[in-house]
Amino acid sequence: MTTSTELQARISERQLTQSELAAYHDQLEELVEARTRRLEVVAMLSGRFNSILDFDQLLIELVNQVQQNFGYYHTHVFILDEAEQKLVVHAGVGEAGAKMKAAGHHLMLQAPTGLVPRAARERQAVLAVDVWQDPTWLSNPLLPETRCEMAVPIIGDERVLGVLDVQSAEVGGLDEGDASLLQSLANQVAVALTNAELFAQAQAQQAALRQEIARREQVEQDLRTYKTLVENAPDGIYVTTLSGKITYANPAFCQLMGYGQEIVGMNAAEFLPDDALTQFGGARQAILEGVPWQGYLPHRCADGRIVPIRASSFMIWDEHGQPTALASINHDITKQQQAEQALLASEKKFYSLYISMNEALALYELIYNEAGRPIDYRFMDVNPTFTTMTGLKWEDVVGQKASEVYKMERLPYLGTYNWVAESGETTSFEARLDHVISTVVPEPTPKIIRIAAFSPMRGQFATILQDITQRKQIEQRMANYNRTLEEDVAERTSKLTQTLENLKATQSQLVESEKMAALGSLVAGVAHEINTPVGIGVSMASFLAHETQKINEMVKTGKMKISALKDYLQSASESSALILNNLNRAAELVQSFKQVAVDQTSLDKRPFNVKPYIEEILLNLRHVLKRTDHVIEVHGDNAATLNSYPGAFSQVVSNLVMNSLKHAYEEGDTGLMRFDIAQHGEVVTVTYKDDGIGIPPENLGRIFEPFFTTARSRGGSGLGLHIVYNLVTQTLQGMIHCQSEIGQGTQFVIELPTSLSN
Repeated sequence: MTTSTELQARISERQLTQSELAAYHDQLEELVEARTRRLEVVAMLSGRFNSILDFDQLLIELVNQVQQNFGYYHTHVFILDEAEQKLVVHAGVGEAGAKMKAAGHHLMLQAPTGLVPRAARERQAVLAVDVWQDPTWLSNPLLPETRCEMAVPIIGDERVLGVLDVQSAEVGGLDEGDASLLQSLANQVAVALTNAELFAQAQAQQAALRQEIARREQVEQDLRTYKTLVENAPDGIYVTTLSGKITYANPAFCQLMGYGQEIVGMNAAEFLPDDALTQFGGARQAILEGVPWQGYLPHRCADGRIVPIRASSFMIWDEHGQPTALASINHDITKQQQAEQALLASEKKFYSLYISMNEALALYELIYNEAGRPIDYRFMDVNPTFTTMTGLKWEDVVGQKASEVYKMERLPYLGTYNWVAESGETTSFEARLDHVISTVVPEPTPKIIRIAAFSPMRGQFATILQDITQRKQIEQRMANYNRTLEEDVAERTSKLTQTLENLKATQSQLVESEKMAALGSLVAGVAHEINTPVGIGVSMASFLAHETQKINEMVKTGKMKISALKDYLQSASESSALILNNLNRAAELVQSFKQVAVDQTSLDKRPFNVKPYIEEILLNLRHVLKRTDHVIEVHGDNAATLNSYPGAFSQVVSNLVMNSLKHAYEEGDTGLMRFDIAQHGEVVTVTYKDDGIGIPPENLGRIFEPFFTTARSRGGSGLGLHIVYNLVTQTLQGMIHCQSEIGQGTQFVIELPTSLSN
């Protein structure tokens, strides 16, 4: 492209024709227009760069925008390090730029070769029109097609910040116009970089300020925490000047001394009795020299009481290491002294007990060999009872080894005593005392003792010896008596067991008899019920036969009349209907009785609907119910089904009804008995309730006991509800509960599984 300088030179060199001048004019306008577009791009990029405050993002945006808008072969930017020694690649386009940045590619500022260091040193743009002809040019293997290169310094606040380096793949691809353009852009970038740098510094200062604020807040929080600790400390704390004037006292110290805040301003010496003041006077100088002091220091309270205090006093230093105040922490040891006095009294009491106790007590310490194995133990103390029981005197054993006292090389129970002394566990065992002391005491009295061993501290153990000779003799006599007693008990138990078996057999027979009696009553009642419809049927059949015979005779004699035939047909129709109805009724009774009777006399398991089956059972009890004015109702779920033993179930229903008839009502009463059936999942609940007189509370817990009855004078056997309980809980695998109040009737709730387990 022809530059404006070249055009002016050519015009001045020779006289141009009109057409040549027009061509030159067009070229000049194109050049101006291109330069204008580039300047507009620079202005646009300048505004864009000034809006970016992140240093690295700004440099990346710089190289990418230069590459996109000006179409150079390659663009990258160097930044001068803080030491102003090296120019380091911070951003570059393409793969070559990424590799140079990742490798930390740099050029030394004082390097003799390279356009970039030269531009930074000379602080102006440097151009190599043909890099192969420029002896100072420095080649880059990542950019093999470079033929022309320009380095433009980035200068801000009179300081070189870095260098913008652009390269072209054509010789002469860059000229002075590019230098001017890029220098303008570099100047704008320098401003943006300066702004970004200032922004980063401002952020760093803000972060430092926030850290300082956080540190001060933490210090204040710590001060509040320490103040809270001091204010709520159980010990009395106060601070004085170096001369002893109190400047602060916490509530605990004020309360301890009996003062309010008027204590501030007083001299600490006012609280010390004369002897304590003298004692503390010598320690005060050491405290002033920086040596903390601890000791007993009694204080005089506002009411004149002397309180024992354990005090800790120390110096408070300022940030320059100079003493500024004295602090004292004071702990009231009144309770501690009282505890110590109580302990002394307790020690005296226990020592008295130790001296006068009836059991022999001895304290020992173990003796170990070089390998740490116990080989002996030494007497440390024994009480008077030990001497009385063993015959060994205190002065002969204390301080002596057990092996020397007992004249034994292998001491009995040494392993046990070692375990007690090392583990801290306790143990006890029995031994023959005469066997242990036979080598020391001639002809010792035979004694059996119980030895209890415990450890007061590691490596020591104590034994308490209790003479149990008399007790063992009594135990032997008791053992002999117990052996004889056991034989008597075994013989009586055998007889009682046989009697119990006989009672169980009798009870079983009675239960079966009760069941058969119930079945017999059922048979008698059903027979009575069937007798009525059958009797009516026989009478009607006899009447019909008689009427038929009369018609036959009329037919044979020829005396048959229409009116007689009509009367016969009317009588025959009515008699047949009556016979049929009564025979059907009898058949229903027989069928119902047959099913219930078969169920009661067998243990076959089958599915059955609960509500209809209860209605069949009640039908067979009509002979009992019709002699009363009682009403029985059956309500609930028609679909509730049990796969169980219907015979056992029918006995439960029958016995509940018969129990109500026998016990719940007086003769002539009218009552309501009701069954309610419900099924919930795998459980069918049958609730039976009567409105009779109820069961007294004292009898309610015994109703299921065998042979318990309150109506024995009226024929009660006491087995009805016992049979019900056994059938429900065992045969039917369910549960039964009874609730009753005097005058409010009785209710039985039976819960049965829909299917029995094996």
